[in-house]
Amino acid sequence: MLLVSFIGEQPIPNLLPIRHLQPAENLLVYTANENASQKPARRLRKLVTGSVELSADLLLNDAYRPDKIREQLEKRLAGHSEVIFNLTGGTKPMALAGLEAARNMNAPCIYMQTEGRYDRDQRSVLYWYTPGQGLSFDRREELPRNLLDIDSYLRAHLDGYSEDGFSRTGGGILEQAVAAALEDFVDEIKAGVKPLGTKDQVEIDLLVRRGNQVAALEVKSGGQGSGKKALDQLTTMVAREYLGTYAARVIITNPGPDDDARQAWYKALARALRVTVIEFNQPPRNGRLDTQDAHNLRLRLAELLP
Repeated sequence: MLLVSFIGEQPIPNLLPIRHLQPAENLLVYTANENASQKPARRLRKLVTGSVELSADLLLNDAYRPDKIREQLEKRLAGHSEVIFNLTGGTKPMALAGLEAARNMNAPCIYMQTEGRYDRDQRSVLYWYTPGQGLSFDRREELPRNLLDIDSYLRAHLDGYSEDGFSRTGGGILEQAVAAALEDFVDEIKAGVKPLGTKDQVEIDLLVRRGNQVAALEVKSGGQGSGKKALDQLTTMVAREYLGTYAARVIITNPGPDDDARQAWYKALARALRVTVIEFNQPPRNGRLDTQDAHNLRLRLAELLP
């Protein structure tokens, strides 16, 4: 079986179906756009095969001409009897061309759900369609857990990263307490993640994974401007062009001396940017969160990472 994947800047809707279906062959269809298609295609190819070589895949001459794209697809796929088209990624004309090619080849199509609460894929749902006069719905399939790990998520979006662990300043105490509270609640935690090439200018305090969902947590111990600083870090690191749209964004703060008004101005901005703010009532003691704070932390994350 050969799986055709159209490559755009968001690689996760391609990576999850590849890992679930485990096709004998993959055809990555990409464009000349370096950042929006070629780099994601190379990273995905490396995750799938261990090589960044793209010569066996399909470089489109024109990503906005469905007729030309269909011709290229059908020429490249000649002789293949079992083909599935993933219509999720790439440009809309690429998906239209894929649909036409699938109809001509009598091949099924799939689409990864990319909508949901906070505009993120919350449940890793795959939809199957049969092309005919239109596009007939076939079935809905919820993918199994743990198709994704944090390392794969990062390498799908970045050329490399380092994991430096908990902060060595005062904020590291709160980071460790948060991680301890989540240890048996999430499947995986990484601390102090820094993309290569940023010269320590960008860092995520904690990345957590539950099933196939990932969340970036900025943990601040409170005080003047801590919420705004965390918001700046998150919107820089977890942007669609950087770590993509599939990571939930969370700010976790301790009570601080300037928190009487709970910094309503930055929280309003956070809501507008779809960033979840979780505030604790008590600072950690003996490396542990207050029981109610730990319970609230899990409840809030369960909404983001079901």
